[in-house]
Amino acid sequence: MIADSKDDNITPDLIFRQAHEHGNIDIWIESKDTSLSRTDSDFIREFVTFIVEFQERSERNPFDLHIFARELEAVRKWEKIFKVSKQEEEWVRKFYKRIRDVGEISDVEREKFLSYSFEDFRNFVTETTTIHQMSPGKLEQATEDLEKSDRYDRDTFTEEREPINKREELEPNFAGITDPPEHIYIGNVDVANFHNGVRQRMDDTDPFRFKSNKVFSLRPPENFPHYIETVTEMDTISPQPFDEWAAQDDVTNLASSLLLKQVCRQMVENYEFDDCVAFKYLGDYFLMFEHDTLEIERATVKDRQVSRVFDEGSSRFVYHRTAKLDIQRFNDDYFLTVLVKDHFTENGDLYTLIRGDNKKRLHEHFNQNRYNNSQTYSRYRHWRDILGIHNRSVDKEGQEIGFRQVTEVSIGKRPAESKKQIDTRDTDTVQRKLGENFD
Repeated sequence: MIADSKDDNITPDLIFRQAHEHGNIDIWIESKDTSLSRTDSDFIREFVTFIVEFQERSERNPFDLHIFARELEAVRKWEKIFKVSKQEEEWVRKFYKRIRDVGEISDVEREKFLSYSFEDFRNFVTETTTIHQMSPGKLEQATEDLEKSDRYDRDTFTEEREPINKREELEPNFAGITDPPEHIYIGNVDVANFHNGVRQRMDDTDPFRFKSNKVFSLRPPENFPHYIETVTEMDTISPQPFDEWAAQDDVTNLASSLLLKQVCRQMVENYEFDDCVAFKYLGDYFLMFEHDTLEIERATVKDRQVSRVFDEGSSRFVYHRTAKLDIQRFNDDYFLTVLVKDHFTENGDLYTLIRGDNKKRLHEHFNQNRYNNSQTYSRYRHWRDILGIHNRSVDKEGQEIGFRQVTEVSIGKRPAESKKQIDTRDTDTVQRKLGENFD
């Protein structure tokens, strides 16, 4: 703990800092020994103060806000605003409108609040704020227990500990490919005319592969580009059902590669007017939205930020929220995996992608380790929306690919968190074995 409102002139009740776990993010704690309503004027006034402080702090000094209340009135409505997995756009906008229209906010803070975009507000609600139903007494006891525990000892992260046998629900960042392309088109390569320049001309999203003097394509022959035609014996091209072909064990890598190219191409075409681009970086595929002009600070897709201009003195760059995509096969099924990543460009254009030491410096500035699970999941949900991943199968025509969200994933173990949990686990194990021996 680095600050307490009893002794320091600070906005929250407590400020914690765990540099080795949270990077440069402080943890702000606000505690309410009351039944808290999301429409309470005093709460709204304080919440605006937190938003203003967050916006006015530099990018190098962010914080996460945790609000604890003895009881939350209409808890499900709180969850529709603040709980990422249950958040609903309509309720976030209602809360935004309530704050905007409330009369008790000072003129200065109202003016500042109105200068922020709804995107700024939603990011703060979704990625910075967490609401807890816990009394101050329990919070104080939990804080004391945490300080006495070894959870934040550095050895905790290096020593070997057996997991605890307890079911834990997971939030998967992958989706099943439930509607694959209808056909794979396979033909012979015209070996006499083939040259490596063909591969160099292929775009990263062109769904073609050459292997063992064969060409494999997710495009029908009438849509082959000229440079593919010239090295292919076109009269040998024949279609096969994709799902039957992809079920063979020896084509997994080939099928995954073609699916990945097709997914990227599909997204680039679907979001052509939003300047969506796909590119390979160090062998991996990424989706990114280019930033059209530096005159606009933020660019959004589906009402969420995808890029932002930063101006640091003589240095100007664009920060992009990107998605790293991959295709994995489990048993007979193929899945699309999505990892949220950061990339940077000099002027918003893919061809000015920042690499090397400059990229490393910016990554240290925007260290992704500072994100908690809710923030990361929020960003994944945005990409899930962009990619069209739903909790039901979506039928696509022809060669387009459809996805289904994987909603129920759990494991039977979770990591041991403290010495007390390890001792409890070991004691329970011994008692169980003694009972078995006695029986």
